[in-house]
Amino acid sequence: MKKIITALSYLILLASCTGQKSEDIPAHIEEIENLTIYSSDTAYPSHVQFERNHAYGDDGDQLIGELWDVAVDRSRLVYIADPQKMNIKIYEPNGQFLTAIGRRGQGPSEFQEISGIQINGNHLFVFDRNQQRVVAFSTDSHEYDYSVSIADNRDDYDEITSAHLNNVYVRSNHSFLKEFSNSNMPENINDWEKYGGQRLYYLLDREGEITSDKLLQTKSTYQVLIPFGGRRTGMPFDFYGKPLLELSNDDHIFHAWSEDFLIKVYTPAGEYKHAFYYPFKRAPLKPETVFDEADDEFIQTAVQSMEFPDSRPAINDLLIDDDNRLWISTIVEDFDVYEWWVLEESGELITKFKWPQDEPIEVVKNGNMYTRETDEESGLQTVVRYTIEMD
Repeated sequence: MKKIITALSYLILLASCTGQKSEDIPAHIEEIENLTIYSSDTAYPSHVQFERNHAYGDDGDQLIGELWDVAVDRSRLVYIADPQKMNIKIYEPNGQFLTAIGRRGQGPSEFQEISGIQINGNHLFVFDRNQQRVVAFSTDSHEYDYSVSIADNRDDYDEITSAHLNNVYVRSNHSFLKEFSNSNMPENINDWEKYGGQRLYYLLDREGEITSDKLLQTKSTYQVLIPFGGRRTGMPFDFYGKPLLELSNDDHIFHAWSEDFLIKVYTPAGEYKHAFYYPFKRAPLKPETVFDEADDEFIQTAVQSMEFPDSRPAINDLLIDDDNRLWISTIVEDFDVYEWWVLEESGELITKFKWPQDEPIEVVKNGNMYTRETDEESGLQTVVRYTIEMD
């Protein structure tokens, strides 16, 4: 609690010097143990510029069917997951296509679904949710190395016996942090009503077996029960808030619930360490603006039937680069951009910048930032590399 008092005292001192009122801290934030509260008006010591270098995926002979996930290795090779063609395309740092690995199937190096890819050390890990396994390839030879079945022993854990398999996070020793999700849909729910669920996290060993009790339990994004094509389906909406989680290079866990600019930090074993918070003025939410791709009838019904919050969440995304700096996109009133905050691992602000929402940042690594860009005419997507220049 000492850190809270110190930080709040600093805020009060800052307010008295500037003639402004101290920022209000919500009660559910103040009660968190070992919390550091930073001022959202803190000047940042560094300025950042980006120089556009190369694009990946625009080779006419190797068009990407669907650009899903992106990873970059230590040699700056770029890996793009294409779930439509069921392979991972690999590009040289200069943008030239190198090779493709994997294909559709059930064999050792084949996939039924590409749910996500990650680089850790000298391996590319491909998560196939359909086959409930992770497939590992060497980033040196780009050859298949081994496969791991995920959570075959989960029947030993009552809370996740029937849970959905969500993200897999590869740890530094090539063991795993596994995310499961449960839904709390009520029996007598009506159309257009929202319902919640949980995300549950467990440690898995290198063979994919669960080896820990539950490390963390968080809320899931709320879903809304919507009549769709003669049936009812649950559809998640991020404006209710969503969980964000990333691992640092040394396997510390950074977790946020997007409604607040609050980051909680846990040890690799899942023990809570500390948290940091920035007071953040959330942008107002106008219901008619959140269904950009829906038809008018859907929008009108949704606006009349759904329960909407007054404000959008504070943050949209959380990334960690290879220097363990946090890159956090915040939602501002200009809905064409995100305001990105770059923080030290401790939470101290390094810099801020604005970046277009329709060019999401996918990876920050090796002193470069990799974004996703979409051609307005063709709809084709590419990954674009920018050199980061920070003074």
